[in-house]
Amino acid sequence: DQTLLAIVQYAIGMSVNEEQHVRIEAARLLLLLSRSKYKEATLLQLSKMMDNEIYQIKVQIINGIDDLNLYNNKISDHIIKKGMADTNYWVSRAASKIKGDIQ
Repeated sequence: DQTLLAIVQYAIGMSVNEEQHVRIEAARLLLLLSRSKYKEATLLQLSKMMDNEIYQIKVQIINGIDDLNLYNNKISDHIIKKGMADTNYWVSRAASKIKGDIQ
């Protein structure tokens, strides 16, 4: 339990790293950890990342929510809404696809 908590804290810390590739891996790890008992904390960090991350990471987060079936959760729904409102074509397209607005 302490080990899992340490990994969650580490992933959250790495999600604000200066290096893009580190943030990409942190987002991937946070998505996987969202299946643990720390779901809320990891999804909250992913939601924060949706505010000002590069489009590749935002698309990764949105697709991860889809791949891991993280639906019916207020935070994941909010992440999808953020994606739909994003000005980047690829981000809004990925989010709209999940919502079923496009095929």
